[in-house]
Amino acid sequence: MDIVEKNKIEENFDDELYLFSYAVDIAVSSGMASASGLARRLRVDFTKACKIVDMMEAAGIIGPADGARPREILVDKDGANNILANVTVSLLKQIKSNTK
Repeated sequence: MDIVEKNKIEENFDDELYLFSYAVDIAVSSGMASASGLARRLRVDFTKACKIVDMMEAAGIIGPADGARPREILVDKDGANNILANVTVSLLKQIKSNTK
């Protein structure tokens, strides 16, 4: 893997992590999470917002879908920050192992 490819991976990681952490902040501060709401606030397309919502559910930040209702927030601000720190560390380890 050359340096250009490695830089592109790291830039993409930074963008994704920023969007994810911003989405978590929006969800926790507003008390609800929905793909359509995140798409509007993050100014991303609906598919990207759905992916972020799925990531938040997998991380344990929000609950499962309940029809058309916004998702329940399962953690407070401190819990969300702890989860974000753990997600960041695990993703960095994954990137390092993939770029060797």
